[in-house]
Amino acid sequence: MSGYRHPKSSALDCVLSSFQLNNETVNIWTHFLPTWYFLWRFVMLSYRLDFWSDTYSWPFLAYMALVCLYPFTSSCAHTFSTMSTHARHICYFLDYNALSLYSL
Repeated sequence: MSGYRHPKSSALDCVLSSFQLNNETVNIWTHFLPTWYFLWRFVMLSYRLDFWSDTYSWPFLAYMALVCLYPFTSSCAHTFSTMSTHARHICYFLDYNALSLYSL
């Protein structure tokens, strides 16, 4: 690991740093990869279930949307939190919000 990322990084620097070993690499990738897995599962299920006309599947639709949303927002929070103090607060506010919605 190369340590901590530089504070006040640009958005591009934040994205590029996610491909380097640093203190946030594991946090970013352990949330980003499940996002794509859950999104793939959601798309595969949408071929089998008719979410739009079957109202009984709407709670499952909401659940699957949140399962895709919360690891994505967490990955974004860990990726872009070094842009500024204000950006860090916004990122983690969205992260905690998505996690709270998922836990309902």
